[in-house]
Amino acid sequence: YSVTPRTFFVFDPAKNTIIQSGESFAALKESFAFRIDNKKEPDFACTSDATGNSDTSAPFSDMYAWLMIFTKDAAFRNKPVKIGNYPSWSLTVPLRREDEMYIVTANGYSGTEKHGCTLSLFTSALEKVGEVKFLYSEAWKRPILYYDTLDKPDFFWIIKRDGSVEKRNSDFVVLEKYNIPPLASADYSALDLDGDGKDELIFQSEDHNSIIITRNDFSSYVLVNSGETGELLSCSVKLNGGNPPELFALFSDAGFTILYTSNSFYFLKYPLYGGIYLFVLSIVLLIQKAQQHRAELKYETEKRIAELQLKSIKNQVDPHFTLNIINSIGSLSYKQDKEKADYIFSKYSKLLRSTILNSDKIVTTLSDELEYVDNYLELEKFRLNNRFVWDIKKDEKVNVGISIPKMLIHTFVENAVKHGLKDLEGSGNLLILISNSHSEQTILVSDNGIGREKAKKYSQGNTGKGLHILDQILNLYYDLMKVRITYTIEDVIDNNGLSGGTKVLIKIPMA
Repeated sequence: YSVTPRTFFVFDPAKNTIIQSGESFAALKESFAFRIDNKKEPDFACTSDATGNSDTSAPFSDMYAWLMIFTKDAAFRNKPVKIGNYPSWSLTVPLRREDEMYIVTANGYSGTEKHGCTLSLFTSALEKVGEVKFLYSEAWKRPILYYDTLDKPDFFWIIKRDGSVEKRNSDFVVLEKYNIPPLASADYSALDLDGDGKDELIFQSEDHNSIIITRNDFSSYVLVNSGETGELLSCSVKLNGGNPPELFALFSDAGFTILYTSNSFYFLKYPLYGGIYLFVLSIVLLIQKAQQHRAELKYETEKRIAELQLKSIKNQVDPHFTLNIINSIGSLSYKQDKEKADYIFSKYSKLLRSTILNSDKIVTTLSDELEYVDNYLELEKFRLNNRFVWDIKKDEKVNVGISIPKMLIHTFVENAVKHGLKDLEGSGNLLILISNSHSEQTILVSDNGIGREKAKKYSQGNTGKGLHILDQILNLYYDLMKVRITYTIEDVIDNNGLSGGTKVLIKIPMA
């Protein structure tokens, strides 16, 4: 940060002489050699930082950032151009466009005035032909400008400290974007580490514990752990004769070599990726096929359950049952018992409506099933001239919203009425008791009818398919819902050892 004049020096090893430029207070930073118009002798382009250590009256004061071109004799080839104000940094790289040489400069202003930051394009005569402005941010804290001098393409790279990389053309349009790990500083080395004729770029990571090596097009990078070895000071290539070259990295606390070479198995990644893709695709197709098969199986199971349930309710909508109810209602009307007729008709319409509206459903709630059973028992009691009574009791903790197969309770209630209470001499009783435990819900259907053995004498025309259909429904319901509902049927024995009815215990596991 000395305010003494800074100068540009040219050393000629053939003549063993040093040539010094004229007086300047510019804090020179970036420089590169380039040839204009295919000259044999190179010129040197430099930029400087605006560090603010001299006043504005000094020649090429460092209150400004400058772009300068020196000849091999350390003289100005063109009049220097002011490119930035204090405080700011500046960068420069060459750029070839349509066989002409241009110069790209970047200037980052971090002060409080409204000067802004710029990317500028100059001809070799230092004539500005393009510029874009941008706002300063931490990502623009002295980035890196890089240009591949071997291929001489019409683009350059901006490498920011946060690891974001932008490829831009001479119009400053962003062509591609890449990301590498965040950088410790703007220092880097460009060396051909694998002998392919193209430089790799070497950086130190932000945490100072790794080296970042990238291809010159930033398409890939490797991260080499260096440990706590301090600041990366320099890099060089160690040649090993016929063996692959090595990178020598010198740190403030250590130094070591790194072998950077191509992976012979690299191109196997394409068939490997293809194999992984085919494997994943096969798994997806198998899962899709299994789901489709499961959906079809579920549909067929539901369809089969619905068919069986339609069979089980056939007796509630067949002509005999319907005509019997209608005749009974007509008889009540004839006797001018309109209130009773309306009541029975209401019960029958509810039963019929529930049967029709729920014909496409295979499950119902316990509450709806009990309501259906209650309507059915009301009609059967009316048909049998009030020869039995019934009662439905529930524990307080019973969940009446659980799902059960439709017609589950009704099947056993229907059997109790038709085969137990219908032919009973005297008053019949039917009890439906629902209780709950921590693992299951139980439903008890108990009657004081004539019993199963005696009922066989009155059921010569009965096919006995009701329970068989229910068994099929319960097996299919388990396949569909994975809920195993079981039931047991026992005879009720009176004090004389005779059959005094039947009781059925249904068990529904709790989820």
